[in-house]
Amino acid sequence: MDELAQLRKELDDKEPLMKDIKKAGEDIQSKCHSLAEQPMKYWLKVVQTRWDEVSNAVDGKRDDLEKQLNELRLREKMVADLLKYIAEKSNELKVCNETPLPHVMESLDRLIEEHEQFEEAVRQKQSQVDEATKGRRKLVVEQQVKKKGRKALQKHEQPVRHFKSDQLSDRWKKLWIDSMDYGRRLREMKEYLEEKWRERYLLWTDSGKSRISDLFRRIDKSGTGRVSRIAFIDGIIASKFPTTRLEMEKVADEFDKGDGMIDAKEFMAKLRSDYSKKLPMKEKTDNEKITEEVMRQTEQCNCRNRYMIQKVSEGHYRFGETQIKRMVRILRSTVMVRVGGGWVALEEFLHKHDPCRGKIGFLFQLLREKLSCIFFTK
Repeated sequence: MDELAQLRKELDDKEPLMKDIKKAGEDIQSKCHSLAEQPMKYWLKVVQTRWDEVSNAVDGKRDDLEKQLNELRLREKMVADLLKYIAEKSNELKVCNETPLPHVMESLDRLIEEHEQFEEAVRQKQSQVDEATKGRRKLVVEQQVKKKGRKALQKHEQPVRHFKSDQLSDRWKKLWIDSMDYGRRLREMKEYLEEKWRERYLLWTDSGKSRISDLFRRIDKSGTGRVSRIAFIDGIIASKFPTTRLEMEKVADEFDKGDGMIDAKEFMAKLRSDYSKKLPMKEKTDNEKITEEVMRQTEQCNCRNRYMIQKVSEGHYRFGETQIKRMVRILRSTVMVRVGGGWVALEEFLHKHDPCRGKIGFLFQLLREKLSCIFFTK
């Protein structure tokens, strides 16, 4: 910008001289021989055209640089705001991780719900992060290479590193990983509390010398092998088992398949003695964990044509219609996908690439519902 300003100043200083030259040329043209009139007119036009070209080029370059400078300032502000946002969310996660998890199901469910809202709020910023980190300028580098016994000049592009953008990208990935780690801790604690309820119930029935089948038979007065959710909760509480209605609501959620009924066989199968005292399972390998997580994420898609995730080999998958083979690995108990020169959490990757999960997928689904309503009403 300073160089252009200096060049503009030099042009402005030379403008009186340009006017004098033009005036002198016009005077010569008016007094010259008729045969010289056309050449004089031509060269006067050439001088004026060249002057206008240089002046317009300087002004155009200045306008372009001002526009780029404004865009750069806006992007820097966006990056700064996002870094501040990430710092705030990271501090929230740090406080959550430092706070011991409750051993009460109600409090734990509230934490899980709050964390889901936290992740949804963070997910809303994904588009801004993509906008702030994309479109990095590339520098053209000339390099001499040997080609068939002679040296040739070859040009290739190298990405220019942007410290703030790189910092934003790294901190954003770390925020997602920390968030998923905390969510995993919450889910594991919930599973632990559910398992503790089973152990307490089995110990209680054992100390009272009661059989689980007898207790359930008292609840199942009709003898159908299935009881309503309300009857199940009331029956367990009436049996004097030390519990609360809220805890039993959570237990009923585990056995209720959505029809409001509890099946006796399933209830007893999960609460029999050998179920709680089963031998520890062999620790799963990373590939098994990756396969399970991929299947879990795939099942979350409710589209008729699900987003395709195809396993090519151990640790390599194809996503969607593309033929690109991507590496998948476990990092800090989180399934990560190789993208460019870094790693992205599988859930974050699918949110960006699976149309069903993003804003586009939501619009498609909404449009499909509208069309279905119109079709069936007709």
